[in-house]
Amino acid sequence: IDEEKRIDITRVIEIGKQICDAISSAHQAGVIHRDLKPDNVMIETINNRETVRVLDFGIAKLKDTQQSITKTGNVVGTPHYMSPEQCNGGTVDHRTDIYSVGVMIYEMLSGQVPFTGPTPVSIVVQHVTKDATPLHELSVDIPEPLSHVIMRSLEKEPTRRQQSASEFAEQLTAAVEYNEVSVGSSRLLSKTTPSWRAVFTGALDPSDEGIKRLADGLKKKMGFSQEKVLELLKCAPAIVKQSNSKQEVNEVAEKLRSVGADVKVESEESSARATIPMSSFRQSSRETVEADPLLVTDGTEMMSYVTEQVKKTSPLKNITSPLNNPENKSTKELTSSDSPSSLKTEKMEIPTPSLVTWTIDINGLLYENLTDEDVESWIRAGRLRVRHKIKRGNGVWREIGSVSQFRAIFQQISPHVFETELQSSQEQETRSTSFFVKMVKMGLVVLVVFVLISFGQQYWQRKLLEDELKIVLTSKKTKVSEIPNLVKAALLHRDLKIPAEDIHIIANPSDKKMIVRIDYKRSLIGIPLQYQAKYEALNIEMPISELSEIPETEIEIVGSAVQEVTKYRRQKALKKAEEKIAGYQGEPETLRERQETLEFIKECEEGLRAFDITSVDEEGRKVFPKFVKIRDKEYSRESLETYLSNLKQKLVDVERQLADQRTKKLESEVK
Repeated sequence: IDEEKRIDITRVIEIGKQICDAISSAHQAGVIHRDLKPDNVMIETINNRETVRVLDFGIAKLKDTQQSITKTGNVVGTPHYMSPEQCNGGTVDHRTDIYSVGVMIYEMLSGQVPFTGPTPVSIVVQHVTKDATPLHELSVDIPEPLSHVIMRSLEKEPTRRQQSASEFAEQLTAAVEYNEVSVGSSRLLSKTTPSWRAVFTGALDPSDEGIKRLADGLKKKMGFSQEKVLELLKCAPAIVKQSNSKQEVNEVAEKLRSVGADVKVESEESSARATIPMSSFRQSSRETVEADPLLVTDGTEMMSYVTEQVKKTSPLKNITSPLNNPENKSTKELTSSDSPSSLKTEKMEIPTPSLVTWTIDINGLLYENLTDEDVESWIRAGRLRVRHKIKRGNGVWREIGSVSQFRAIFQQISPHVFETELQSSQEQETRSTSFFVKMVKMGLVVLVVFVLISFGQQYWQRKLLEDELKIVLTSKKTKVSEIPNLVKAALLHRDLKIPAEDIHIIANPSDKKMIVRIDYKRSLIGIPLQYQAKYEALNIEMPISELSEIPETEIEIVGSAVQEVTKYRRQKALKKAEEKIAGYQGEPETLRERQETLEFIKECEEGLRAFDITSVDEEGRKVFPKFVKIRDKEYSRESLETYLSNLKQKLVDVERQLADQRTKKLESEVK
């Protein structure tokens, strides 16, 4: 690759087939390579022929034991050639090697690997999330059938790749030989904008039960009538959708697959192999188109049938294709019910389907293209067990013992085989149940031990807390006023964060008794439990003066001393308040008002005395003044006496107001 960049297609196919042969032998021996890359493929020339050697099974994996030989961990391999399941660190099987071979062939044909990046992590992410560019889009000289074979080996899901290395090798040969046949017969279509079509080929599960499920799905989910369902099944293969939009055709195909239909999507360019009738589901007029199964675009069809057809049609083998043999053609009548032309009956020529063979999965190794006789001989030879998986064509996997024709052979060879299987299943179920019961019992024992230990720890913690309270209350150096703070310190020492409302200190001075009670919660396996630590001390001296210094929120006083303490606190507070408001006469404004009132009263009294002062008129008679002027206002005796009386009443009110102000000030200070 380093020397030639892009290698000749014929040489690539030969090298690829030899690599597939090598890893196929390893897979049959139960060994998965897991690190296939160009560095591990060596080529030597023997008798002018290149012979391929696959080397370095250093991180190979034994399929039966599922143990890595080199103990390198789950994610192993070289980033450019690792399969998506390797990149995810998931379970790998022999199909991971098929992916790596596909990457190498991709590189040999195009001169570049599918994914590149600045770091190994970026390459790994692309393997998992990004689709590679098809080879025929990178280079026009790469045949499109060969491109599709390689791109299938690079599918993200292992189930959508070739299922064995031998199948991969056959498809490589078939793709190139088919391209040669097509070119030789001038049947390759021009590169125009394709018209896409969805071709219904039958049921995914060809058994009677699978066909019944398909018919029910077509009626219930797709809205087909019974007549249309029967006609579609009768006319398969048939085009059910044709459009220039590939997305539109894919949507129809996915809907049909969801109900169990086997549908392939192909372009008009690629229809160069089979003759397929247009059914009444497409249009009333009849057409015939040629479709190449190698160019299906959804990547879900197996290639074994096409491989066999190419082998038969290859000019190298000089065998006539059964598709072109008139003796192998059958005639079917198709009656349409969708248009007026439905009254016409038309004969269509379709190829007679080849015999559908069996595929068997023996502990992860796949054996394909087996006839009924092959399977029967394997059963009689003891190679197959009733639990091994089998499928017919593209059908679903089933246990071989559930297939009636093979079940009879098992019963003939060993009449008690199914009884033994049933008994073994029952014994396994019993063992599973017994193991489950043991695990439940063990879990209960562990739970009980945990509960006992946790409960014991919490009980011991409560006893230690009570010892702390005992030390606080019995110490002769402890003052009553210090007890609340000492109790809080004891809680912190035991790492207990208890709210103040859950700490209760009760004092009875008349009996010299003090009680400290702590209420707190602890949870045990999610269940909240209430705990209480309590200690009672006697003969504790509790002077009223010290008790009165402790806030009422921190200590509760009971007994006859309650009134004494309350009275003491009241007197102490009153005394303190009186000292604080000594010299207080009232509010400044009220005092100012009283002063002004006193001055006005004084002026009015002097005015009254002025009325008693007499004078002599011109005739020598005594004259008394009739008006007195005070503050620019004249008053008669009567009006002045009235005004003076009002001022004195106002003075009384002001004095009362000052007294109220002093009382309120004193009460607020006491509180």
